[in-house]
Amino acid sequence: SVQFWMHGEFIVLASGEKMSKSQENFSTLSSLIAASFDPLDYRYFVLQAHYRKQLSFSLEALTAAKAGLKNLRRMIASIEADAHTAASVEEDFRNAIFDDLNTAEALAILFQAIKSNNISKETIEKWDTVLGLDLLKKQEEEHVVLPKEVEMLVNERQQARIEKNWTKSDELRAQIAAAGFHVEDSAGGKQEISKMTV
Repeated sequence: SVQFWMHGEFIVLASGEKMSKSQENFSTLSSLIAASFDPLDYRYFVLQAHYRKQLSFSLEALTAAKAGLKNLRRMIASIEADAHTAASVEEDFRNAIFDDLNTAEALAILFQAIKSNNISKETIEKWDTVLGLDLLKKQEEEHVVLPKEVEMLVNERQQARIEKNWTKSDELRAQIAAAGFHVEDSAGGKQEISKMTV
């Protein structure tokens, strides 16, 4: 059973307003689930900040957290079976958690360890007993059907990226987002497209 409960700082809206029942400007977990967010998307969003710090909430930020958790699981799935964890990495993670439950730092250590090939799936499974993000969950392939006009924007953006025209690439990303789709650039230069949830 749980022996300690940590009360987080208040969550405010991106506009700076405090969420309150009286102003009816709040979201419930059930409303987020209805908008196709998994409760763990929200948990990941919250863990990215220290619990003593005020957290700014928006659907855009939650959508980014959802994509971030998906990407983290994808990175973990690609870790080789014979990978080993460096002792210093274990110590860094432990120190972050014992530093007033600094989950933001712990997640940064996890990302760095994966990028540096210094961590095993067994260690991640152990760390996940603290983070509770179901990090070894198998990713399901998403099949997104793109409208013709969005497909053309995606292709045009890919060409802009090949030409290193970052300004045009950003403009096209904004147009794709306005059409209701999120673009995430993978390490291999591929564009991952997902439908935005509202």
